[in-house]
Amino acid sequence: MPAQLGDPLLELMTPVIRTAWLLPGVFALAVAVPGVLLREPIARLFTDGPVTVGLTAGFFVVAFAGIPVFYAQNLADGVFKRLGDTRTPMRTALLCNALVIGFDPLLIYGLGLGVRGAALATVAARLATLAVSALLLVRRLRTGTRAGTGRGSVNRADAAAILRTGLPMSGDFLARVLVGMALTGIVGRQGVVALAGYGIGLKIMMAGVMSFYALRQAAMIRTSRAGGGRPVVTS
Repeated sequence: MPAQLGDPLLELMTPVIRTAWLLPGVFALAVAVPGVLLREPIARLFTDGPVTVGLTAGFFVVAFAGIPVFYAQNLADGVFKRLGDTRTPMRTALLCNALVIGFDPLLIYGLGLGVRGAALATVAARLATLAVSALLLVRRLRTGTRAGTGRGSVNRADAAAILRTGLPMSGDFLARVLVGMALTGIVGRQGVVALAGYGIGLKIMMAGVMSFYALRQAAMIRTSRAGGGRPVVTS
């Protein structure tokens, strides 16, 4: 069940959440700034064609600049899940995807922005979704804590606990993504058609993978809630 008014879980989580919100800013800058500055060298890792490099770099300059929005949305989703609410992240994800579907043709074809328009559509959809998530989260936290409590300040202990839990998990995902990038680079050298086919097949395969990923998330959330220790934000 989601955390309710006066739930001790929310009382403990408030300072942890405040500390966690500082971390996306640090990590987002560490990824976004080099990504924007090195967008062309990164693009050349996947293709040799100057036209494709230019298009990819144009996508990267927007996509990397929007990384802070992506990080913030993931953190908001993680807080909701830690509170036992997996429906709100599902709904905001559906909202984001619906907005992308609407923005894509508008920016790509309507405004003639092409590949860069696709990146702008994604960032704009994420930004709108983040605004909705933030509003819902603030309401949840305000109504879920007792008056005058849950006001702990940001502290290093919480930051260290979050990093101890999160960094090994990030290494897990990073390893998978790096392998995916390497495969994309190999396929990309076979031409645009080959890369498009690979991308379509990969997305179809991921649809099946995500169904079990949901069970993995549920097991992680339930285990953390039953642990009895001080809560750490999970995603």
